[in-house]
Amino acid sequence: MRRWIYNFRHSFPVRLFLLHFQEHIFLLIIWVFLWLLMTGNILKLFGIKFLMLLPEYLDKTGNYSYAILGTAFGALVMTWNLVTYLMHASRFPFLAALSRPFTKFAINNFLIPLIYLTLFFWSSASIQKVEAGFDGQQILGHFLCFLCGMLVLMLVIGIYLWLTNKDIHQMKPAEVPAHLLAGPRPGGRGFLGRLADRTADNWGVEIYLSERMRMRRVRSVSHYEPALLKGIYRQNHLNTLLLQVISLISLTLFGLLEEIPVFRIPAGHPSISWRP
Repeated sequence: MRRWIYNFRHSFPVRLFLLHFQEHIFLLIIWVFLWLLMTGNILKLFGIKFLMLLPEYLDKTGNYSYAILGTAFGALVMTWNLVTYLMHASRFPFLAALSRPFTKFAINNFLIPLIYLTLFFWSSASIQKVEAGFDGQQILGHFLCFLCGMLVLMLVIGIYLWLTNKDIHQMKPAEVPAHLLAGPRPGGRGFLGRLADRTADNWGVEIYLSERMRMRRVRSVSHYEPALLKGIYRQNHLNTLLLQVISLISLTLFGLLEEIPVFRIPAGHPSISWRP
């Protein structure tokens, strides 16, 4: 029992969960803000919670509207993973020695999105039944479409990163920028010095969750050159930044095409959202 508790405390999902509270509480405020909107605790008079829980697309609340809403949630989850990966990946050097490091990071970074998703399903099921009169089968169908939209978006982004990101088995020393191989500048340790210190501890992580949902033991990467690890993170970070730029361009295009009904993002039903 003591061993199980120790492994739980030093597992990658738990350490990431604690790291978010310790280092970047502002990002957690975003999730709390969305939860307050969803439950109607703030901006209730504007009907925001109906937009989030009972979306309407092409004048109808149904499978398509929930599939699009699921796609938007998938984009939120992937953005959350991309941002936190950019900020925290260097704390966990063992990732660079694994295949598909970002995928493993995202799998282990699931606790906070899962909590929000559970609250969403609970709140949406209630409002669909009470306000719209949907039965259990219809609600289940809506949630399945939501999950399909979310998974499709995450799969598309995952395939892009899988094709473009490199790990330590694919990165060649010749591809590492020369200024990284040269080491830190005089008078300062820089990123490589800090990374070298972290290779032994990985911020307390000893086990992580693999793509097959199995717990794996973290292996030491102290025998790897810090410059090589830095090169991997640099290459991964450039790909994630490019993906975020593409996301911003996509949102801008949706705004420019809002006059075309099919491109309009689902909104809350007006007869429900604006009632006193």
